[in-house]
Amino acid sequence: MSNAPRQSKANDAARPAHEDTSLVSKQPLLKLVRSEERISSLESENRDLASALEALKEKNRALEDENLNLRSENERLRTIQVRIPDNQCGSKRANDLNGGDDLVKKFKMIVSFMNLSLFDDDLVVSALSFLGSDDLVSLAKTSKRFGLPHGNDQMSLVERAACRAFMVSASQEEAAKLPKYADESHLELLRQLEIGRAEMGFDLLIGDSIQYEDPLTTSRVRSVHPESIAVCRRNVMRAGKHFVQFSQKTSCFDVGVIRPIDRRQFGSCISRIVPMPAGGTDLSSEEIAHMHVTLMSAKSDRWKGTVHCASYFHLTSEAEWTDWETHGRKVMENSQDFDRFGHIFGLLLDLDAGTLSLFANGNNIGLIKDGLAGEYCWFVCSWSDEGSCRITKETMPLPDD
Repeated sequence: MSNAPRQSKANDAARPAHEDTSLVSKQPLLKLVRSEERISSLESENRDLASALEALKEKNRALEDENLNLRSENERLRTIQVRIPDNQCGSKRANDLNGGDDLVKKFKMIVSFMNLSLFDDDLVVSALSFLGSDDLVSLAKTSKRFGLPHGNDQMSLVERAACRAFMVSASQEEAAKLPKYADESHLELLRQLEIGRAEMGFDLLIGDSIQYEDPLTTSRVRSVHPESIAVCRRNVMRAGKHFVQFSQKTSCFDVGVIRPIDRRQFGSCISRIVPMPAGGTDLSSEEIAHMHVTLMSAKSDRWKGTVHCASYFHLTSEAEWTDWETHGRKVMENSQDFDRFGHIFGLLLDLDAGTLSLFANGNNIGLIKDGLAGEYCWFVCSWSDEGSCRITKETMPLPDD
């Protein structure tokens, strides 16, 4: 009798021990099942995320395409605006361009109704980067928030917008032509980019003997009497390579590069100007020297080297250069390789190499002058009672083999 309870207790004690052992043996299997379920769930989530990512990528591509189209349209409108010379071509030219101006006005009207104070600075900068430099200047004058630095920013919102616009839209070649000066604003740099993209034109006329041949464009001038100049003053070249073509009805013009000058240096009574101490003028040496002193009064830190003016006279195939104290002259050695009475030829200013070269029919005829450095503008000087000259930007000629 005494053994029965003991056996029962032993069985009772053994039963839970046996059940615990069975549960322990199932735990790895349960863990495995849970892990597989978790992996399946994660894989499903990963597929959903991948699908969402692809959708976002597609949306981003669409937005980038839309942004590119908007910037292209904006650049077109900027070009239309820059083409209008300052007080040179009258109102008819501006009226002819009203179609493009209407789109700009609509954009400005939309912006005028927006309360930009509700948006953070980064979003405002992105929106403003679609404006041209003239519009950004106007905006900077309307509010301190746009025109002055605030907080920890070293640049105003307008400056940041101009910087962004330049970085996004400037090609590698354009950026190489416009290295930023330390004392230059991003707004001014953007304006130079816009000017460089516009039609080339003579926006500065000095002297009584040179006029626009067509009142609707500044790219062509005609000579009435000798000794006046036309300068592409707004298009200042500071670095890189620049190629233009000159088309003349008669070969009566010096063509080349000159330092950035200003009509205000000469006052309002200047009737004749000779940037080169060339022969064939009835001006006295004292008068020419006085002109050159006046020209030198515009000198700035951006003038490098001593070649302040270099030109080519097509009729005699002569190259000239001067520092407005001394001058040099030579006949182009390879001038016999093309017809000097031909009226279309090109000039290449390479400020990386410091050279000005003559081209005809795509061929490099020869070096006009080396040692050029700093800032220059294209110019022509009339030497006849009649004739006309046109300047156009052309594709850079291929290098010689």
